[in-house]
Amino acid sequence: MNEKRAANQVDRFGEYEILHFEAPIIADLSLETKRLIYALYAAGLAGRDIIWDQNYRHNLLIRRFLEEVYRHYQGDRTSDPFRSFEVYLKKIWFSNGIHNRWDSRKIDPGFSIDDLRSLVQDSPNADFPLKGFESLDELILFLEPILFDPDLDAKMTNKDEASDSALSSAVNFYRGVSQDEVERFYQSLKTGAQDDPSFGINSRLVKEEGEIREEFWRIGGRYSSALEQVVFWLEKARASAHNEGQARCFGHLIDYYTSGDPRAFDAYNLEWVKETDSPVDAINGFIETYSDPLGYKGTFESLVSLRDEEGTRRIETIARKAQWFEDHMPYQENHKNPQVKSVAGTVIDVIAAAGDDHPWIPRGINLPNADWIHEHHGSKSVNLGNIGRAAEQAADVVAGEFLLTEVERERSRKHYLPSRELLIDLHEVVGHGSGILNPGVPPARVSLKNYASTLEEARADLVGLYFLLDEELIKSGLMDDLETGRAQYDRFILDGMMLKLHRLPLGSDLEEDHMRAEQLIAAWCLAQGEPDGVIEARRVDDKSYFTITDHTALRELFGKLLGEIQRIKAEGDYKAAKDLVETYGVKVDRSLHAEVLERYRALGVASYRGFVNPVLEPVWDGDDLIDLRVGKPQGYAEQMLAYSREWSFLEPES
Repeated sequence: MNEKRAANQVDRFGEYEILHFEAPIIADLSLETKRLIYALYAAGLAGRDIIWDQNYRHNLLIRRFLEEVYRHYQGDRTSDPFRSFEVYLKKIWFSNGIHNRWDSRKIDPGFSIDDLRSLVQDSPNADFPLKGFESLDELILFLEPILFDPDLDAKMTNKDEASDSALSSAVNFYRGVSQDEVERFYQSLKTGAQDDPSFGINSRLVKEEGEIREEFWRIGGRYSSALEQVVFWLEKARASAHNEGQARCFGHLIDYYTSGDPRAFDAYNLEWVKETDSPVDAINGFIETYSDPLGYKGTFESLVSLRDEEGTRRIETIARKAQWFEDHMPYQENHKNPQVKSVAGTVIDVIAAAGDDHPWIPRGINLPNADWIHEHHGSKSVNLGNIGRAAEQAADVVAGEFLLTEVERERSRKHYLPSRELLIDLHEVVGHGSGILNPGVPPARVSLKNYASTLEEARADLVGLYFLLDEELIKSGLMDDLETGRAQYDRFILDGMMLKLHRLPLGSDLEEDHMRAEQLIAAWCLAQGEPDGVIEARRVDDKSYFTITDHTALRELFGKLLGEIQRIKAEGDYKAAKDLVETYGVKVDRSLHAEVLERYRALGVASYRGFVNPVLEPVWDGDDLIDLRVGKPQGYAEQMLAYSREWSFLEPES
């Protein structure tokens, strides 16, 4: 196998690839703007430990233990045991813990406990985290089953319908509480008001001596030492804010971290949606709930960005047409929003990411997540421009292997990249913000429970897919011709049926919501469309292919499924949600999976892609920042170790 190496690749280990992305130019910015950028960058990194602890209660202990070995090992670093150890540590860095972020299963170390003991023995100057342990041997005995027993805390997030998701998930959101107890606890807090906050978004729920209580993530509560640092830098950001609205944003965020009141986060989001003047923006908070099998708990994430003015013009065209898109949705009329609130669409260049947004960084974001804010106040949708460009530099030989005909391959070469960008824009700007709920129906995370996130991602994807074959996009100057849409149709069905499987170990089913959503769409459309010849599953030269023979008919299927998912959400139809996801979005065809893995191995293409951040170098005069520069890209291990050394504020949980 010949590994394909991109020009911007900084590391490659096994099926993982780490790239660097081009930082936006900050040299010409004002000093106050540079101070704002650095403060937001620091506020993100100061919370980095939080995502590790959220993902699994022993992750911080494991990270510190393994990093000490990596720093201080004095033996042969070219030996098989050390190389396996190094790959394992790099995989853990990638997922912010010992569970793979895509299939949620515990990562196989690839070396033995005896190998680990030998590595430790040859690390005499290591400062191992022995607090709570009488000796190094006791620490190793404690970690042995955690690292090497695949059945202990096997899944970070377990959405198996046959299991109690709260009790069987290793994610550190619940302690001793059942799924039923969690749901009853949060249901009791609901007032029925339209603007109920996202109860539980910033806390761990624990049961001790028969009593259930919340441990809030706030100053004076859980994660206090890290959040004190986050707030310290947010105060600096508020002092350098671009305008009064942005300063109020940071003020509400500080209040949120100080009080733990989720209403303060709603106040922040309401102000954040309105603040569109500053070229510098940031996401910071306990936000996405994908890692919580019950959809209540938000993971810490941070993203600091600079607006790309040229790229923003395209996405603003979509945002201005938000009402047109809503009016032409294949929804029931009572599920359409008659007055779509403002959608702020921008293309941004990422300056730095942290928490759940790093090292893997998303290509698009739509926030806030609260349905009532979307419906009545609007949202912000962003396309992460420099992340997309960096990913495009990576060698892409996949289409040539998996697309069957030369017509499909040529269409992909000419149109796939712009079609991908347009799908992301439509997904984020139009998809997530569309539709309304029936009166009295609670938010989807309450009514649809563990299926809510999967169906929301499917809904947003389907919005983009449905309109990619609409002539209105050509009239609006968003694409040149319908071949752009057809290119995305070709690849989306291929991605949903086959290509996503290269991220999973053989034998896995789908756990991650975006992957479930893609397969749900593709598999449902195949089931509906294959009898009429809309899509063909073919075998040629012992290889599997999925070929679309009627793109217009496929668009009709996308619209039909989109209307049904919107109905499920609007009505809170849990049974229909469960049936749809479990039938089409979970189970993996084992023979097809094995074939995909073999074909990817032959291509030498990485299955997982992450990024190192640009290096921001502050220039200080005492305590005053007097300049900010972008340094040379760091290596992957160099950056991860530097972050652990300079930005770690939490003690491992005992």
